Amino acid sequence: MIIAFVGYSGSGKTTLLTKIISILSEKDYKVGTIKHTHHNFETDKPGKDSYLHFHSGAYASMIISDKKIAFVKRSNEQNISEIVAKYYSDCDVVFIEGFKDYDLPKIVVHRKELGKQPLYDKLSNVIAVATDEEMNFSIPVFNINEPAKISAFIEEKFL
Repeated sequence: MIIAFVGYSGSGKTTLLTKIISILSEKDYKVGTIKHTHHNFETDKPGKDSYLHFHSGAYASMIISDKKIAFVKRSNEQNISEIVAKYYSDCDVVFIEGFKDYDLPKIVVHRKELGKQPLYDKLSNVIAVATDEEMNFSIPVFNINEPAKISAFIEEKFL
């Protein structure tokens, strides 16, 4: 199952998502995450061997310890369903932060203080809204500061 958390920058997506991840992980669900960014990013420290491997031109590079694996691959692949099937097959749920234009189930995260209209009516496949203001929609609306209720909704509906 894939669920995207979408909203404007500064709306609290990451804060909310990390709390939901903690709650579901404590219940022994395997939670995967994907963060969408429009910026170039590094997964290793400059000067480290794995960094040098990739920046020397390696098509794919992996660093492995006894506790985790990090994998970097040059790719223009943007098909989220295929990426999840390929790399997250052992996860119960995959949360994506971003990718608002993709046809995925979405939870819109909205904060009143940003002064923007919620994305609810501008996007497809919205399954819930997490906000800090009173709203009446035809879908569930949750208080952004109650991640346990949002986690329960996800667990009941999708897990």
